[in-house]
Amino acid sequence: AAWRCEGAACTATGGSSQPAARACRRVVAKLGPVTAFSYKGEALDQQALATCNAG
Repeated sequence: AAWRCEGAACTATGGSSQPAARACRRVVAKLGPVTAFSYKGEALDQQALATCNAG
């Protein structure tokens, strides 16, 4: 995926198709904890974000 960040917000284009939770874990592994995450129109709720940030 090609990433573009402006301030604290980053967006990506391209990359492989995968579930939002998996995509979130990959982002957290590279960039650190996130406060919000959406992937292909699916936004993670607070519980899913906590799980994502936990690794």
